[in-house]
Amino acid sequence: METLKTIDEFVAAAMGFDAEVHPGNLFVSQSPENGFGAEEVLMGDEDSVRKQVMQVFEVLLETERGSYYFHYPFSDPAEIEEIVAKLGACL
Repeated sequence: METLKTIDEFVAAAMGFDAEVHPGNLFVSQSPENGFGAEEVLMGDEDSVRKQVMQVFEVLLETERGSYYFHYPFSDPAEIEEIVAKLGACL
């Protein structure tokens, strides 16, 4: 399994082969980092009432040609919007 450092690398790897020739499965997960409960506050924002929880966004593409993995830890939901948009472009 190849772990990619950026979403751009992941998208390039995913787009680098024909899905008709090399079928595969795409797994996407968004969950609390390190298994903490979703309601547990790991980092509070003093300037607002909103509490931010550290989460991780993970994508795994398994194909006959190999597996590609990308993960991105984040605490602000706005951070994930660009990643989801880039991922959507390759689907």
